[in-house]
Amino acid sequence: MIPDNGEIEELLCGDGHNWGAVHIGTKHNVSDWSVTLDCMANIIDRGNYELDKNGKRQWHFVWNTGRWAHLTAGNNGIITSFTYDNEEVSWSECAYA
Repeated sequence: MIPDNGEIEELLCGDGHNWGAVHIGTKHNVSDWSVTLDCMANIIDRGNYELDKNGKRQWHFVWNTGRWAHLTAGNNGIITSFTYDNEEVSWSECAYA
């Protein structure tokens, strides 16, 4: 995924607990990675971006009142991404928003 800052945000396997694809898949109810990746692309393409005090890149995408998704990236690429309720259906809502 390529955000507006021109850097490529990679999604690596990660450590399975704190960051990466395994973390996102197990902690944030991913059942269909193609839908989740579409959501993550929307977050980066259409979300509000900020650089936090620790140098992590963060995006927050709101597609309807009370409906949002978040993505954080750092030195190892994408750390985490999750939706407002951590339910599978919210990934689809985000992907098709």
